[in-house]
Amino acid sequence: MLPDKQITPTAEAVKLAKSLLAGGARHRLESNVVADLAFLLAEIGIEHPEIEREHPSGRGRIDIYVPRYRTIVEAKARGKAADPDEKQPGQEESPREQLERYVEAEISAECERSPLAGVLPSYKGWMGIVTDGRHWHVYSYPHVRNPIEWGKTLHSGLVPGGAKELLDKLSCWLASAPVGRRWIPADPSHLFKDKADELARLYAEIPESIRRRTETKRALWHDMLRVSGMSPKGKAAPDRLFVTHSFLIAIARMVTHSAAPRADSWKLALKDGFASWILDWPRGAAWTGDLWDIVSRYDWRQRRGDVLRLLYEKFVPKADRKVFGEFYTPDWLAAMMVEQVLDDKWLKDAIERAEDAIQNRVEFKGCGVLDPSCGSGTFLYHAALRMLDAPAMQGLRPTQKADVAALLLNGIDVHPVAVEIAKANLMRVLPAEPSAGESALRVHLGDSLLAGEDKGSLFGHVEGSMRLVTPEEREILLPVEFVKQDGFADSMRRLVDAAASRESLPRAVLNGVPKERREDLKSSRDELEAAIGEEGNSVWTWYAVNIAAPHLLSERKVDRIVANPPWVA
Repeated sequence: MLPDKQITPTAEAVKLAKSLLAGGARHRLESNVVADLAFLLAEIGIEHPEIEREHPSGRGRIDIYVPRYRTIVEAKARGKAADPDEKQPGQEESPREQLERYVEAEISAECERSPLAGVLPSYKGWMGIVTDGRHWHVYSYPHVRNPIEWGKTLHSGLVPGGAKELLDKLSCWLASAPVGRRWIPADPSHLFKDKADELARLYAEIPESIRRRTETKRALWHDMLRVSGMSPKGKAAPDRLFVTHSFLIAIARMVTHSAAPRADSWKLALKDGFASWILDWPRGAAWTGDLWDIVSRYDWRQRRGDVLRLLYEKFVPKADRKVFGEFYTPDWLAAMMVEQVLDDKWLKDAIERAEDAIQNRVEFKGCGVLDPSCGSGTFLYHAALRMLDAPAMQGLRPTQKADVAALLLNGIDVHPVAVEIAKANLMRVLPAEPSAGESALRVHLGDSLLAGEDKGSLFGHVEGSMRLVTPEEREILLPVEFVKQDGFADSMRRLVDAAASRESLPRAVLNGVPKERREDLKSSRDELEAAIGEEGNSVWTWYAVNIAAPHLLSERKVDRIVANPPWVA
């Protein structure tokens, strides 16, 4: 945080300020002006990770962006910013018009993510700077929608008389306290390296009393990779990859929960699924709490793009990723494809249909967009951005927008880590948590090439029932009427809880299926009780909900598909 109004300049700060003011051959290139100004900002007290260079705004790339100080800089080569309203040859905009395009886009994006911020009068305003290092043009903008018409010129054509004056001006412009939490770094892998190593040690030392339950989760994880053709090779690879996948899922789940944090978010994040083994003993629970402290320290929503995918690429060895045939679509290509597939007319009709279904509590089917091999959710992320920017969404409250987008977006993938990352990326882009929380997200682990009644498939089904197969070959059949009911995830959790506690099924769960299928559901409870007694718990709800997804989607249908078909190594 910068000191109030005045700074004690370092020798390097004075050197950089003198260089910028003097110009010379180095500053005939815009990139050098950007680099030296960024280093100068770091020298006067802004921590280097707070300074974003070449930041991808919604409407172009910002030369220098200091988001927590709400400052945007449009830098130019020497002599190209003497008049900020003059268009250079070959340019469609003047430097000031470029700057204000970025300011408007960033304020609009932040108001979308934090709606109350746009109506609170005390909220920190924005600073816009156009400079070539010698000439400085400084503008202020309020934190409201359509800020440009309310903008004020603070300095026009200021040419500081020396390094001290420039440093004093910069410290004055950036003197107020920063806003909000730090953005998660574009590459956050260094924040988590020690926790990854620690989890590997914990897994190696897991008590024997817990290892049996952990083996059930590991076996289900391995089966899911096997049916997707991605089973790890070699003797040591399965254990190593199981720990790495558990680690990445823990981070992704915590990012999802950090969108609307609660006191017990760190526990809820790992309640279900194969990574829940970490919470089964005190040392693992302590590790989980420490990880939550790191994740919750940062703002994950403001950072655009797929930050979590970078973590995956850093922590999963390249050799494993090559075996799995994993190739990811760049953001620019995904955004372009989404714009073509989700045309304006479809957006208007789909949003209105979804809003009507939510308001009138009617079944919603035959509409939506699906990525059948969604990976880490790049296409879904950009589809959500396009939906949220559609005219039909304007006027809705943030939670309503989130509910509509969640209803329209569908993703399936066979990779358990990718699915969790996709959910986290969706939750990051939505303006609020959906009314039903994380369960509203229609992103599931499953095989989108569902093979009907193929009993050999992990994701198969039999007539009238959905089939679960445990690692020890127990078969659990769930009535399709139970699977298709609204709130299946909650009902499944209650079914599992009843089986785990050896209690009768709650009446509300039985009443959710026709009378002629209630005995079948009781049999499902009995089969689950036997499986839990021998193979452990805390995985079956997650397992069933994900396996059900392709069955349900095959009946609901969608009318748009956007995807990059998976490459198979």
